[in-house]
Amino acid sequence: MAFVVSAVHSWVHAGRPQLIYWWELKLIADRLEDGGDVARAARELGLELPVGLAAEYVGQLWEQPLCSEIGRTLLADLRLPERIALRWVRRKGIDAMSLELLYVTRLLARRPSRMGWKSVIRRAWPHAGIVEDTTPEDLPWWRRRGLATMRNLGLKK
Repeated sequence: MAFVVSAVHSWVHAGRPQLIYWWELKLIADRLEDGGDVARAARELGLELPVGLAAEYVGQLWEQPLCSEIGRTLLADLRLPERIALRWVRRKGIDAMSLELLYVTRLLARRPSRMGWKSVIRRAWPHAGIVEDTTPEDLPWWRRRGLATMRNLGLKK
């Protein structure tokens, strides 16, 4: 289960995944006897794409055969929206996979989700606490809300 948690963790940070996260996956895989438990846990949680893609990438980076096997196993089970996203990432590079793309792809593939489509809506209408924490206090509330929304949608830095 540590491999699954670490693989998902590698995608949830702002910006591109850092090398340290891929190294952590390699170290965990070095201690595993086989990838069957990893694949089973990822399937039970509906995390085939994030875990499979992370495993495949680690397998390529460090020629880690167990990670390559886990990646192959999980990526063979993808649904159509996930296969489309996988092709996109393979063509554009691992940095093309963003947390937002991962969320939307999983939702379109009807994978289980704690927040469902609310996670997408939160990008356009951030939580009041996020607005408060990320915008200047001297602006009126309606401007703070607009600024946070524009930032989340990538319309303003």
